[in-house]
This record gives sequence, C-alpha cells and structure tokens, in this order.
Amino acid sequence: MPLEDQVEQACASGVDAVWLSAKKLSVKELLIKGAQIKEICRFKKVSFLVDERPDVALALDADGIHLGVEDIPIAWARQILGGRKAIVCSVSSLGQAMHCSKEGVTMLAVGPLFKKEADDVHVNNKNGVQIYRDDANSAVDLIRLVKERVKAPVIGIGGINLSNVGEVIKAGAVGVAVSRAICNAPSIKDAAKIMIEKLAALKAL
Repeated sequence: MPLEDQVEQACASGVDAVWLSAKKLSVKELLIKGAQIKEICRFKKVSFLVDERPDVALALDADGIHLGVEDIPIAWARQILGGRKAIVCSVSSLGQAMHCSKEGVTMLAVGPLFKKEADDVHVNNKNGVQIYRDDANSAVDLIRLVKERVKAPVIGIGGINLSNVGEVIKAGAVGVAVSRAICNAPSIKDAAKIMIEKLAALKAL
C-alpha cells in the first residue's frame, strides 16, 4: 500500500500525529513525499513531524521533528526550526532523558521498550540502557524513572501493541508511538482506531 494511503487511513482513525521517516529516499523525493503527506495531515488536523531532518521539516513547514540521541543536537535543531515547532526526542536511558529535557525538548519518546521478533535482548543496567525487554514489568521501569525526574511529557515507543500498551500507560506515559502494530494490520484504519479506543479506556481508569 502506498505510504500516502497508509497515512490517509491512520489519520482517518483519529491519530494525534504522523512521523515521516523515509531513510531510503533522496532529499528531493523526501520533500515531494513529505508535501503530499503534510497535506493529508493538515486536512485531517493531525500533527505532521519529520524524522531526523530539521532542514526538511523547515522546508515543509512541518509541525515539528523527531530526533534520536545520535541525530543533530536539539539546540541546533531549535535554531533551524525556531521556538514554535515541536521537538520530540527518543531516549533509552534516564541520563539521555534528563539531558534532552535540559535542552528544551517538547516531548520524550522512551524506548524501545519491548523485544521485537528476531531481535536480541540487550540490557545494561549499569549504564542505564534498557532495550527490548521481554516482560512488561521490566520494560516500563524506565518510563517510571523518567517520569520521576523529568517534567517533559513522555510517550512509549518500540514494540508496543494491544497486549502490552496497558503497562506503558500505567507506568505514566501519556501516549504511544506505533508502527508495526497498525501498519502491518489488514486494515490500518481499524487497527489504529482500536488502539486509540484502548488508550482512551486506559487513561479513564
């Protein structure tokens, strides 16, 4: 299914934001594809973020950017984008979360939280790294730690699906970022809608 159709279905379900990540595209292709997706998001009143590239986000007048800790520094991204755009930063340790918070990040995406099929489990408690944990209780420990020390809103990311999203929200996350859980489903719209409904029910508890 073309990317635009996937985004159309996701937006129709009521998602809050779409992050565009297209590492295999040239800059020109990314700008063309991004412009198409931005129009879909604007029409549906869904936030549109670009992954890793503040220059592309600026050119497209995106709502913000998603960065990893190895990407352009937050301060530099802020210089490029200005103060009104959102900066979401993915972190996998408390130290990273605290650093990003001091740099003025808008939101933290904590993870990756859960093990994906064929991925090895890697945990290094000494350095505060927590990647792809097998059980829900261990997976959300980092969210609890970050929530205790950082004021920025926290969402969960990495291997999240209907079976484990409850643990992520109970740990204090305000939401989740998902890809496989909806994009690999027979109907993206239906899968996203079910996830959104479950999140609403969990938050109401």
